[in-house]
Amino acid sequence: MKYNLEVLHNKDFEELAKDLLEADLPWIKLQSFRSGRDKGIDLRYAGDHENELIVQAKHYLRSKFADLKRQMKLEKKKIDALNPRPKRYILFTSFDLGVEQTDELVQMFQPYLKNSQDIYGLGRIESLIASHPKIEKRHYKLWLTSSSVLEHILHNGVSGRSEFVASKILMRSKLYVPTQNLDRAVSKLNENKVLIITGEPGVGKTTIAYQLLYNLLAEGFELVNIDGRIDDAEDLLFLHPEKKQVAFFDDFLGANIAEILNPRNSQNHLVNFVERVRDTKNKLLILTTRTTILNQANQHYYKFKRIGTEDELRYSVVIKDYSKLDKARILYNHIYHLLPSDNQEVFFEDNYYKNIVSHENFFPRLIEFITTASYLKGRNVVSARAFIQKSLDHPSEIWEHAYREQLNPEDQFLITTLFSFGKNYLEIDALRTAFNARYDYEIKHNGFMRKTDAFGISLSNLGDGFISTYIDKNDTSVSISLLNPSIADFLLNYLQERPDELRRLFFSATYLDQITFYFGERTQSLRIPAAETGHYFKRFIEISAQLKLLAADRLSLPMQLVYVHLHLFKENTSADTLLELLGQVQFSDFAISDNRYYLILNELEEFPEVQRYISENWFDFLVLAINVASDSTRMNVYFSHFKALGIDELIWSENPEFLDELLYVLNREFGHLIDDFDYSSVRENAFFWDEDSSPEYDENDVVNVIEREFDNFLDEYELSHYKDLFWERIDFDASRVLTRQVENWNDYSDYSNDYARESLTQSREQISPDSEIDRLFER
Repeated sequence: MKYNLEVLHNKDFEELAKDLLEADLPWIKLQSFRSGRDKGIDLRYAGDHENELIVQAKHYLRSKFADLKRQMKLEKKKIDALNPRPKRYILFTSFDLGVEQTDELVQMFQPYLKNSQDIYGLGRIESLIASHPKIEKRHYKLWLTSSSVLEHILHNGVSGRSEFVASKILMRSKLYVPTQNLDRAVSKLNENKVLIITGEPGVGKTTIAYQLLYNLLAEGFELVNIDGRIDDAEDLLFLHPEKKQVAFFDDFLGANIAEILNPRNSQNHLVNFVERVRDTKNKLLILTTRTTILNQANQHYYKFKRIGTEDELRYSVVIKDYSKLDKARILYNHIYHLLPSDNQEVFFEDNYYKNIVSHENFFPRLIEFITTASYLKGRNVVSARAFIQKSLDHPSEIWEHAYREQLNPEDQFLITTLFSFGKNYLEIDALRTAFNARYDYEIKHNGFMRKTDAFGISLSNLGDGFISTYIDKNDTSVSISLLNPSIADFLLNYLQERPDELRRLFFSATYLDQITFYFGERTQSLRIPAAETGHYFKRFIEISAQLKLLAADRLSLPMQLVYVHLHLFKENTSADTLLELLGQVQFSDFAISDNRYYLILNELEEFPEVQRYISENWFDFLVLAINVASDSTRMNVYFSHFKALGIDELIWSENPEFLDELLYVLNREFGHLIDDFDYSSVRENAFFWDEDSSPEYDENDVVNVIEREFDNFLDEYELSHYKDLFWERIDFDASRVLTRQVENWNDYSDYSNDYARESLTQSREQISPDSEIDRLFER
């Protein structure tokens, strides 16, 4: 079996040598020594004779044989100087030695190297790893990147965005460090099958999720990446119940709580999805979100609390801090794998690494930033440390230096244009269109000179540290995303503090999405300066006729324009303008979030002419309201709102077409709940022909449970008096429900064994954190 030893740094390689040699030579127990003070010794065995066996570990995977040979000549001089001299010497090297090269080293190291059996080269090391599964798992990056695991991951049937995420996980594998936080996450996932990883920006939520996902992929799970639409994930996740699958929803509340928890992708739907994963064999769910946003969801969406308990989310692991040793390992891993040797000394000289490990602002995203080679290139030690210290002291500014000093204006135009959409992924054609509009604006109003292929050049420039590119292998479409969520955080603050930059971004918009996202009702949003509202409104009127929507097939452009008029420019707009836009709305089939529609209806109360128009056209407006209502409480609010307009129950209940629409909504909402009801009474009423027979269940018991829950459901919507009208038209299949429940009952007794995993930070022994940190960084 092949292993990728490149994922190990030099100290990892020494630990691997110790473990494998003690397994291959079970009569010895090796001592470790710090680098730099070893006198030619990495590991030593002292039996009856001091220095009886000396081991040198040489991690020379991508080096030339001449480099290894040159180093071994120096080591030979050290060995000759030892007192007493060793009886036996073992060379443990990741270099892929040939027969002639092995023989040459044996001759060079006479009399210490007895024969070629005392040289462990790459092939022999790989054979030993494969022969000792416990050692393989202990050095879990080796196991994760072994040929068998990689082949399994790369051929497990994932496609599209899931394949893209899987490839990102693979690329970052060398940076993974098993930590105590990771162990807590494993434990929580073992316990519940669902895991929410929370924490502040940059603390390492996605990295820990990636480590878990990599481990699961290696164990045969298929990745289903959720990019905002739970329906799509359900189609993939539950189509094949026997398939081992893990769904991943990164930053699942980050883009916009109201949008993600809207009725088309509702909080009920999300909660039901979580509970369905828990109750289904072979399925797991991992989500990440920021702690503040998760708290906001719990405060404002009471049904969302069903995911957890009253006191705390039972599924969540909060990533707050790392142990001192975990921090040191994370830092050393980044230094070793990301920086050339001439940039590494800044961290080692005068033990400067200790300042970083002990800094109160230590977090993984910041460590990746300060160990990015391009940021340290050309700096001397003083300059590099000044940059590192400033980044540690002021982590919110880590992107500002790169943005202001390393990007040209065209690059800045492109990155802020991409940011303005607030999308996880934006198709390249839409980005090009929006960038060209921004570029044209800057050329016309700010005197910039047009450069040839500015878009293509800036796209290439930003690929080095600001954006990532995804190519769909099915249709070859290209999408672009910000490399890191912290870039959006930086730009949000940067633009808000610079009114001129903010104005240029708004005034050059070509998609309405660029205005409705960050200038919308988000908690973190861009605010138009009060003194400039009139100028913004004038520009908005100028460009509104040309504005486009990314999802023009699902969203109503006129309704979204109404929202902007009311949310940003209510004091400037007029009833005539609003009536003109509302008259253009096609109500047949478009989506809008519950919160946005609720805001529109509330703000329109200040425009009597518009209120009369809504009253006259109540059917379209009320049908939209009941469709977007996020729960029973909001639907009742909508009914009260229209009652104030003179459209009370006496009117809508006499309209058969409206009742059909109401039934459709109730069917949809109730349908999300049916599989999650408590059917224990059905199980308790099971009939057995004899003590050896299988239980037989009565479908009528299932119907009785569903009818009882339907009564409660109608009570919530204050529609109990319509029970006789609606019950016979509620769509469900009692046979299907019963079959699924029986499958769950049969699987439940052993389902935990299907996904339980061991701790990923299995420690070889109790070690002093300070001693281990010194060993890591000793040169």
